Amino acid sequence: MKNKIIYPNYENSILNLTSSLLECFDVPAEFPPLKQLDITELKKNQNVIFLILDGLGNNLLEKFDDCCRLLSEFRLDVITSVFPSTTTAAITSMMTGISPFEHGAIGWSLYFKEHFKLIDFIPVNDSVSQENLAKKFPSIFNMLPPKNIFEKIREKPNHETFGFRKRKKINRYLFLFPRCARTPIRRLFARSARLVDGI
Repeated sequence: MKNKIIYPNYENSILNLTSSLLECFDVPAEFPPLKQLDITELKKNQNVIFLILDGLGNNLLEKFDDCCRLLSEFRLDVITSVFPSTTTAAITSMMTGISPFEHGAIGWSLYFKEHFKLIDFIPVNDSVSQENLAKKFPSIFNMLPPKNIFEKIREKPNHETFGFRKRKKINRYLFLFPRCARTPIRRLFARSARLVDGI
């Protein structure tokens, strides 16, 4: 059977999952929350864990059902990714709540005309020589969205309210693989969160 093309559905996608998370903290989002999730019930929880397993789609869960039985058992529904469904585009969308069309990080290697270079966006390396360019071209980060989801939650006036409970503080942690944790892209993802690397 041929693989069918799956188009993004921006009412039932990873962007809507991020919107659901933001709504838990009463933060406005550009996209509607997932209809499958009961936000009122989510708000009653003391902790919310937003776990991203890059590349683990529904097709793999179905193909390796024996190995992934636990994940399949707790699967609520199938949602789409963004377009393009690259790691760079999808992770940036989930961490900012906006689409690739808006944030512009559409792939691993991007052409920056002002530097006449193809640059690997997440590690900020020259795509050909692999020279790290983060210090040489700091303006690359000007294209990034101004706020990630952690900053949006922190900046909400009632950010110390979670659901119906008062808490002294909302703790925000970001766990990254060591390869990503050492890259400048963490500036976007880890602002206003405690970065925990080395997992």
